Amino acid sequence: MYSHTGAQRERMDVAHFLCRHVCNAPESDDQTYLFDRDDWRASLPEVEAAIVTPDVIAAHYDPSWHTRWSKYFLISALGSGINFHQHTNAFNALLAGKKLWFVAPPNLTIPDHKLGPVRWYRKLVPPDPEASQEEFQGLRDKGLQMCIQNAGDLLYVPQHYWHATISLAEGVAISGQFVRRTNAMLGKATKLAQEKKYAEAASAYSK
Repeated sequence: MYSHTGAQRERMDVAHFLCRHVCNAPESDDQTYLFDRDDWRASLPEVEAAIVTPDVIAAHYDPSWHTRWSKYFLISALGSGINFHQHTNAFNALLAGKKLWFVAPPNLTIPDHKLGPVRWYRKLVPPDPEASQEEFQGLRDKGLQMCIQNAGDLLYVPQHYWHATISLAEGVAISGQFVRRTNAMLGKATKLAQEKKYAEAASAYSK
């Protein structure tokens, strides 16, 4: 499995993660969480079989643009999370724990988005109640939203929406996202661009 700390990742076994990052106090503001993309499905077939994709999410799957769902198995330590990032349509089902989410529209510029989520939050929302929070409030006014995800909650993130998380407790989750037919999409977009159909080309590659 892979561990993720801020924008860094490395291979790590589960026992090492649990002993170093869950049993012990956090080593920094960028606490580590563990994830496995797709490989877990063979070793945990009973979990894979129990996953039911809700219709509201499945409706966005387009076989002409997507090859499959890619599914992640996540284990989070208290204070862990992932910095702001974007990708295709995705869902996150929290099986245990509690998680703080930040979600923002794709056209919003997120300052310092590569910072780990705890450091990002502390920078924009200082603990001193008298300190300025104008930049953070400006993001809220332009569409940045926050919510708490509890065990049993399913959260859907639309394509290209910015999102970041902070785990408020030790947790386990399953997430998934579409894997795009990138080569086919690029080929179609290139052909349209060569025909000087630039708006259609941009649309073809942004699906």
